[in-house]
Amino acid sequence: MSAQGTFILADISGYTRFVASVAIEHSNEIISHLLNAMLKANSDHWKVANIEGDCIFFYRDGYEDPPALLRETRKLYETFCDEIIDISARAACPCGACSRVNQLGLKFIVHAGEFEVQEIGDRQEVIGADIVAAHCLLKNTVPLAQYVLLTRAYADDVSALELPAADGTDEYDVIGRMEYTYLDLEPVRQAVEARNSFFLSADDALAAATIDIDAPPELVWEAMVSREKQLEYFGVKEIEVIPSPHGEVGQIHRCTLENGSVAVWVVTAIDEAARRMTFKEFL
Repeated sequence: MSAQGTFILADISGYTRFVASVAIEHSNEIISHLLNAMLKANSDHWKVANIEGDCIFFYRDGYEDPPALLRETRKLYETFCDEIIDISARAACPCGACSRVNQLGLKFIVHAGEFEVQEIGDRQEVIGADIVAAHCLLKNTVPLAQYVLLTRAYADDVSALELPAADGTDEYDVIGRMEYTYLDLEPVRQAVEARNSFFLSADDALAAATIDIDAPPELVWEAMVSREKQLEYFGVKEIEVIPSPHGEVGQIHRCTLENGSVAVWVVTAIDEAARRMTFKEFL
């Protein structure tokens, strides 16, 4: 017998590229850690229908009001961002997985409709045309890496949910035309980064070096963050900058030193106005 339900897919974006380009052992550990952190944060608020590689398929019986659902998706997204920052800060090796974890993102697909529960062996599978529709929407034309997509079948009006919103439409061979609203999670990510930003003062440092430079502060800051100046000042032969989809935070600087050794710098916090930057270095 079919029932009405709300379906939520929490999908890690950038997963395929991440796994294909990094150490497989550490990449699997990182993805498992992120998925488990979200499952723990969910605290049985939604039922778990399945774990599908880099995606958790949640659902609940009946219709969940958009404000309540958005609070839960925000909580899971904040947990995801906190874990990304924690992994970056605590990683003990410069392997591709540990130094590129900031390139991962998270998106949510939310749909509502009918479903049935089918017994397959000792498992219960959630099935139905609306389940297929939700999964089809994982492939869409939303021009963002991290967002919450809410179909019209789920919610007609999401204008008051305190995140930048835009409308979208996609056509699919299987399910036809799907209209939706998507919410940009960028403000949430920025709030998490601001909460986790850490700048070490000279008083708190185990070792500190101070030098007086007879130049305007803005000129000194420009020189400190300049790739060309870093080559000159720090004995670096070559710098490969791996961009982060989240801006300067999460940028990776892979530096080949004059003696042939390699150092990896991961930017974990930056404050342009106060001319402060924190990065973690792996040698």
